[in-house]
Amino acid sequence: RRKLDTIIKQLLQNTKHRESYCRKEAIRLKQYAYSVVSGVRYDNYLVALLKSEIIQIEHQLNVLNLCIDKMKALAMNIPLYYQLQTIPGIGEVLAVRLIAEMGDLNRFSSKWKLVAYAGLDPTVYQSGQVTGEHLRITKKGNKRLRTLVYLAVSSNIKSKKTNPLKDYYNKKRQQANPLAHKAALVACANKLLRIIYSMSKSGTCFHYK
Repeated sequence: RRKLDTIIKQLLQNTKHRESYCRKEAIRLKQYAYSVVSGVRYDNYLVALLKSEIIQIEHQLNVLNLCIDKMKALAMNIPLYYQLQTIPGIGEVLAVRLIAEMGDLNRFSSKWKLVAYAGLDPTVYQSGQVTGEHLRITKKGNKRLRTLVYLAVSSNIKSKKTNPLKDYYNKKRQQANPLAHKAALVACANKLLRIIYSMSKSGTCFHYK
């Protein structure tokens, strides 16, 4: 069985959780592994098949990591790559993936064009309880970009340090007509793209209060 530190390392590499959470989960997983009874013998053909699949997945992960390393090397020549990493919740990998999906921001005539490209522009509709903008998005744009921005925002609001995006999320959750968690994240994703566009145009980094 894998050592506890190995499990923690794997959880840290493949999730967005903090080390304390990963350690807690690793201990729980290890305890569970010791308590369960295997459904098959170690020499069963199903075990061999599973090992083969694991090896294949690990190979694919290595190929993906090499691809990401190449993307990082290319991104080092792009100022936005470093600007993005000043935003809490965006690291090297997420920054390079965002650049890959957004492309050259000069092709967008305004920040709203970028928001629309991601499909994060809201549609206004009437409901029985809520009147006005309720953040139902069009979803007509780049789904991968939308997912990445949503991931960045989800990580950002978990940051201990106060920042404009986190404040914006709390504002949306506590306003007179409070938005649900997911709707507030969508609003923040919209705002994040507008911030990124402004940073790119002005050549500035993310500003804290």
